[in-house]
Amino acid sequence: VLFVLGFIFITALNFTAENQVYRIRSRFLKAVLRQDVGWFDTKSSNDFASRITEDLNKIQDGIGEKIGMFTFSIASFIASIINAFIHGWQLTLVVLVSTPVLTISMGILAKVQATLTENELKAYAEAGGVAEEVFSSIRTVMAFGGQSKEIDRFQKNLEFAKKAGIKRGMATGIGAGLVWGITYASYALAFWYGISLILAACDGNSYSSSDLLIVFFSVLIGAMQIGQAAPYIEAFSVARGAA
Repeated sequence: VLFVLGFIFITALNFTAENQVYRIRSRFLKAVLRQDVGWFDTKSSNDFASRITEDLNKIQDGIGEKIGMFTFSIASFIASIINAFIHGWQLTLVVLVSTPVLTISMGILAKVQATLTENELKAYAEAGGVAEEVFSSIRTVMAFGGQSKEIDRFQKNLEFAKKAGIKRGMATGIGAGLVWGITYASYALAFWYGISLILAACDGNSYSSSDLLIVFFSVLIGAMQIGQAAPYIEAFSVARGAA
């Protein structure tokens, strides 16, 4: 049953994403062809091929199966937290004290990734425009010996893209380290406070070792689902920057 449902789930989302990207490509080309001649004098069309290919591929990656997997991860997180509250609301509240910090950090990370992705795609599009311009006029370039000049122009745009990609990778690494660092700190806090509750059971507290383990593993599974959802947020940021 899970195999069949998972197959339908992923196939339907990918099919929908493919149709949407197909429509975007068609309408984008129609919109460009409907423009007046004067519009082409002020707009560069050299990066058209790279834009319609690379950017839309990133959009397709962000609106396909990753949306479903992200929804599944968030739903599993919510279900795990509800189970943890049922078996020990005090301990769960203590463990979840780091959730606001984690949420704010992931929000800032998504914003930074979207900005850097936009800069990276813009630099790659300009580099692709230079390459198309050179290839379309290769005889003129060879006749005047402009190979070195055009290579420098191309490499200059690639350098900007390289720097933006490195910064995006650093932001992703810092975000992942921050997420898991906060998560492991929450685990340590859970065991410390949970053991305190068990030791205080003689004062009428109903906590037991089983409650501690249920709450801990429920929060653990929820945190793992959030960790699995983090890469999907990056994909959504990349798709947003491409759009």
